[in-house]
Amino acid sequence: MPRFLALGFLVLLPLAAIVVCGGDDDDPTPTPAVSETPDSATTSAPTPAGTPIGPLTDVEYLAVICSGLEDYTAAIIREQTVEGLSAVVTDYVVSLQAVLPPEDVADFHNQFIAYLTAAIESPTDLLATPRPLPPDDVRDRLAGKEEDVEECRNARFFAEREEDDS
Repeated sequence: MPRFLALGFLVLLPLAAIVVCGGDDDDPTPTPAVSETPDSATTSAPTPAGTPIGPLTDVEYLAVICSGLEDYTAAIIREQTVEGLSAVVTDYVVSLQAVLPPEDVADFHNQFIAYLTAAIESPTDLLATPRPLPPDDVRDRLAGKEEDVEECRNARFFAEREEDDS
């Protein structure tokens, strides 16, 4: 008799999990990960779903910054349309909005998101518009860690100095 109970339990447990955890599989509408205001007359920043992750360490934050920069750089070569390049910039904004930066990087972080958001409709503007930068002490600290971050191997976002054309 105990075998039948154990066997019945093993059969019913997965069935119960399916009933409890199952959703409406007939609904083909996926839940979007990003929401935008479609009727907005001005460019609005896309927003990620969920609560931002963080606060991040300097190294974790650099990985996010440099990953987006690498994606944008590759897209300049790869993308054939403004829409394609805009999608890459939008993804970059979403990746930044999904994280909380180190505390002393927060002002720069918000300025950089605004800078990218302003360029979504004309993403090549990023090539000619000076980017915001954090205060020199924060910038120097982050620049000193870039070489240790795999995502920054081809990009030195904070180490580049515009005044010395690097």
